[in-house]
Amino acid sequence: MNEAVPAKIDDVVRKEALEAAADAESDFEVLQEFSIEDQQDLEFAAQELAEVKGKKKAWDDKLKGFTVPLNKMLKDIRELLNPPIKYYEKCERLWKRKIEEGYERAYDKQREALEEAAVASKEEDEEETSAALERASSHAFAPIKGLSTADIYGFEIVDFDTIPREHLVVDEGRLNGIIKSCKGNITIPGIKVIKKTSVRSRSA
Repeated sequence: MNEAVPAKIDDVVRKEALEAAADAESDFEVLQEFSIEDQQDLEFAAQELAEVKGKKKAWDDKLKGFTVPLNKMLKDIRELLNPPIKYYEKCERLWKRKIEEGYERAYDKQREALEEAAVASKEEDEEETSAALERASSHAFAPIKGLSTADIYGFEIVDFDTIPREHLVVDEGRLNGIIKSCKGNITIPGIKVIKKTSVRSRSA
């Protein structure tokens, strides 16, 4: 590693940071009561915004002076230690999938045996009913220490037109994209187009 890692934040930087934080907090409290009413207010606000951006950049640069070498060290450590971690993660996922598939096969066999038991019961075939129930029981896995399972439920759409309205979700991302591409010049039933102003400024 070529870059030295700072051992600690020295007292001078610590004192400057605490003072700057106090000044910024005080400025923020005053700013909350400020409103722009005329051109002079706007010019003052633009000047203050540029100064704030400049101060923020200066402190960002100080922060990078500490974080860049630390990030370089972290990158080197990750490159060294990540390969075995990644392979063990892949092994973990594969083992879980194998176990899940085993449970699914067992569930299928249990369901099939229970269906056979139901048919035999309707036919009043007690011997086959008992045998089918025994087969269903034999396919159940016994608990294993350290291994737990949870039922996960999902869904698939089979008939979109019959889905109740309260279960339909508006695609906000797509709507925002359409409104942005039209620069707000669009009418969509049930939708109110909102225009806001985003401000950009260069540092002082």
